[in-house]
Amino acid sequence: LELWLRRCGVTRIVTVGFFTNMCVSTTVRMSGNLGFDTYCVSDATSCCNRIGHDGTNYPSELVHMTTLASLHREFCTVIDASRVLELLES
Repeated sequence: LELWLRRCGVTRIVTVGFFTNMCVSTTVRMSGNLGFDTYCVSDATSCCNRIGHDGTNYPSELVHMTTLASLHREFCTVIDASRVLELLES
């Protein structure tokens, strides 16, 4: 995929999807590590609650927000859908 994106001249990747803490996070981390200008859309991603190793039930919103906090300014810029639309219009 990286080779195809580079051949197509893609420099910016905007991620959306389900399981912020899994698939989205993996995609964002790889994209950022490969040097793409990467954005993650906070209100176009989501996840489910997670049960910790000790049985603690972590609510989905906590998992989602913690994952976004871990990604922001390390691997991507987290923005919301309204900002995406603004960027597309400009």
